[in-house]
Amino acid sequence: MGNAGNFGMRCVATNRNAPIKRRPGRPPLAHGVTKRAPLSLRTTPKLKGELQHRSEETGRSLTQEAEFCIEAWLALEQVFGGQRMAALLRLMAAAATLVEVQIGRGSMMTDYWTYCAVEQAWNGIIRSHRPVPGPEVGELLDEAVRLDKETPRAPEYPDFPIPQRLPGLGFFVSEEQRHEHEARVREWERQTAEWRAKVAEHKQKRDAALSRFRHFEEIGRNAAKIFKNPEHELQAVLAGAANPTNRSSNEDE
Repeated sequence: MGNAGNFGMRCVATNRNAPIKRRPGRPPLAHGVTKRAPLSLRTTPKLKGELQHRSEETGRSLTQEAEFCIEAWLALEQVFGGQRMAALLRLMAAAATLVEVQIGRGSMMTDYWTYCAVEQAWNGIIRSHRPVPGPEVGELLDEAVRLDKETPRAPEYPDFPIPQRLPGLGFFVSEEQRHEHEARVREWERQTAEWRAKVAEHKQKRDAALSRFRHFEEIGRNAAKIFKNPEHELQAVLAGAANPTNRSSNEDE
C-alpha cells in the first residue's frame, strides 16, 4: 500500500516537470489582431519588377510592399476626396500636362498664358462632370426664369404738349393745357410709386427663388478665401497625403 502511494506521487511529480506540448499549427493571434486575408494578384512584369526593387530598398517582403503601396494609394484617394474626386483630379492634371506640351511655355504655375489655357480646360472638365440637377433645382430655376420675365415695367413719363406757335420750346398754350399736363404728371408719379412697390415685392420673390443658389455659392466663395496662399496650401495638402501613409507604415512595424 505504501509502495503504491509512493509510485503515484512519483508519477505526479514527473507529469508536473514534463514540458507542455504545443498545439499543432500557428500560435493564436493576440487580442485585437485580425487574421490576414489572402489576396491573389496578377500584374505586369514591369510592375512586379518595380515592387521587387522597392522591397529590396525598404527591406519588406514583396507581399508587404504590395500591401503598403495599396494602402498608401487608398489613403491618398481619401485625402483628395475619395475615388471619384481623385479620378477627376487626375483627369484635370492630365489636361494640364497636355496643354503645357501643346503651348510649350513651361509649367502653368509659372507661365500666365499657359495658366489661362489650363483654366479653360479645367472649367470645361468640371462642367462636364456636373451632376444632373434634381426636381427641386429644376423648380427653383423655372421659378427664377418666370419671375425674371414678369418683372414690372416702369410707367412712361408723360410727354409735354407741343404748342402750335412755338414748337419745341415746351410752352403751354393755355392754363387748361398746363393743368391737364400736371394732372398727367401726378398720375405718372402715382403709377411710379405703385411700380416701385411692385418691383420691391417682385425682387423679394426673385431673391427667395435664388437664395438657395446664392447660399451654396457663398459657401464656395468662403472656401476659396481659405486658400489664399497656393504654395502654402499645396504643401499642407501634400503633407496631409503623406501622413496616412506614414501611419500605415508604423502600424505594420
